[in-house]
Amino acid sequence: MRDPNLKTTFNSVPTLYEEVRPSYSDALVSDIIAFSQIPEGGSILDIGCGTGKATRPFLSSGYSAVCLDIGEDLIAVAQSALAEFTRVEFVVRPFEEWQTDRTFDLIISATAFHWLNRELRYRKVASLLKTGGCLAVFSHKHVNKEVGFFEAVQEIYRQYIPERSQPVTSSKPQPTSHSEPGLDQFEEFVQKRY
Repeated sequence: MRDPNLKTTFNSVPTLYEEVRPSYSDALVSDIIAFSQIPEGGSILDIGCGTGKATRPFLSSGYSAVCLDIGEDLIAVAQSALAEFTRVEFVVRPFEEWQTDRTFDLIISATAFHWLNRELRYRKVASLLKTGGCLAVFSHKHVNKEVGFFEAVQEIYRQYIPERSQPVTSSKPQPTSHSEPGLDQFEEFVQKRY
């Protein structure tokens, strides 16, 4: 099981996180916009926005956004990085505890959805979407073992963070479960790789 305390790690190094976290591809963002059919000027909720890397291209396309994250320092970096945009709001609060009467055309979660409470996440997302709204969950995958990077980084873990050191295993896609609570409230599922 995933260590729940790890989800706060990135908040302790927000500037470094901003520097090393890759951006998301233009093709991914274009596909999300097309698939979701978000209206011009539509509203987005970004769950686990971090430093705002995934939010930026949507704001640049003219949408408004609420950026939600548990990390106060991550939100501070996001506010600075997205300061040129006026249609963005920042909230420091866990998704599970956040209350609002607003609904959204599109909800995104970039490399953060897996941290949310499995019993609640799809049900709450469904309640926050407008009729016909869309959820887009996307992330980066770690470099495959065959490339050599995964093996090389394990030595760094052993040296600097021995408690995080793991046996070398390949990162393979996991099958998606359609039995999670609330998932039945969604009509169409699309999975793509970029």
